[in-house]
Amino acid sequence: MIMLLGSNWYHSFLFIKWSSVNLMITFVNVFTVHSGQQEVAFERIHQIYTEVVQDQVGFVDATLLKSDDGTTVTAVAHWDRADRMAALWGIPRFQDLHDQVYRATVYTQV
Repeated sequence: MIMLLGSNWYHSFLFIKWSSVNLMITFVNVFTVHSGQQEVAFERIHQIYTEVVQDQVGFVDATLLKSDDGTTVTAVAHWDRADRMAALWGIPRFQDLHDQVYRATVYTQV
């Protein structure tokens, strides 16, 4: 069974796939970036994964992608459980780096 939970407000999607044998969480986060800021956004998001995320219990792997038109960076991350992924928000360094990415590079609609 596959379940999709999503929000267009911040372009994040959570895919949950399970069977009688295993469970895999796929989190897809699409960042729409300010003009000319794709590379900076990519490097800062990469920093979040290398400094914080990769050492967390339950983290499996991640892939970062840049669009050809320079407007987005997409992070696709796999986790063994949704609660372990959600626990990132309790880590101050994750919060700090996340906020830096948004302030510096990500386009937000009002």
